[in-house]
Amino acid sequence: MAYFRRLVGLLCCLLAAAAQAQAFGPMALHQVAPDTWYAQGESALGSPQNQNFVSNAGVVITPAGVVVIDALGSPAAARRLLEAIGRLTPLPVTHVIVTHYHADHIYGLQEFQAAGARIVAHQGARDYLQSDTARLRLEASRQELAPWIDGRTRVVPADQWLAGDTALTPKPAPTCSSPAITCSSCAARWAGPRATWSLSRTPTAPPTGRASRNCRCSSWPTG
Repeated sequence: MAYFRRLVGLLCCLLAAAAQAQAFGPMALHQVAPDTWYAQGESALGSPQNQNFVSNAGVVITPAGVVVIDALGSPAAARRLLEAIGRLTPLPVTHVIVTHYHADHIYGLQEFQAAGARIVAHQGARDYLQSDTARLRLEASRQELAPWIDGRTRVVPADQWLAGDTALTPKPAPTCSSPAITCSSCAARWAGPRATWSLSRTPTAPPTGRASRNCRCSSWPTG
């Protein structure tokens, strides 16, 4: 009987979370330059009512992919941002630049990491990642910001730690249009193992099978 009550309670929580998720519409992106947009968070404290979407994020579309500046304050908010970017371009998010490791800027990082983005931040943030402050903040957020921050939410370290000025230089992305070339082989031959890909005709298709046209491969080396 106790098991049944717990199961019913869990189901109620899941239904409540689904209802809350439906209450949030598409995220708006505001254009400030030909290839530059931003998402503006609510001017308030983070809460379950706003998905901890209380910070801003920048979006820059380049020929080689999309660069995002800050990842917002929850995985759910980050997913909405990714969906908004997908409405602008079929190109993938290649990089996320983290301005600082505050909770409302980083709890969405795991969504971008799962999408294949490379995370870039200043090496000074390592001290925060290893601190009790980061651990305690996440524990408190799981209580205060549920269901948007939960046991699956984690603090994601950068893939690349910067010590000083660093230039990110995109390579122009070629088009592999031969029916004999797959997206994966194009990426491996041109841009190496960190390449990303997209199909303009079916942007969400997996990188398998033969590409009849517009198999777009890109990478973003640093230097």
